[in-house]
Amino acid sequence: MKKYFQASFIYSGLIGGAITVDENGLTFHTNKLTVESWIRKLRMNDEDIDSVSETRFLLFPEMQFHMKNKEVRRFIIFSPSKMKEVLKEKNIAII
Repeated sequence: MKKYFQASFIYSGLIGGAITVDENGLTFHTNKLTVESWIRKLRMNDEDIDSVSETRFLLFPEMQFHMKNKEVRRFIIFSPSKMKEVLKEKNIAII
């Protein structure tokens, strides 16, 4: 059930990449060598995600992943309606 979404991670600017959704969680991938190594393959397991909220970053749709450890990870996702469907299938709360 892998699904792929073009996305940008908002962290000290925009970091372009993609999100892969599998049965256990989401992984953000980027090939940029100038970013920290933990960002290049950023994993978010389903059980670590508390909720997801929607907002806008400039003109783009932004999704904020609120983690159970109180960290917020912000992404611009270029097909937010499809991502919402996938998150609902995974029983992740969208607020």
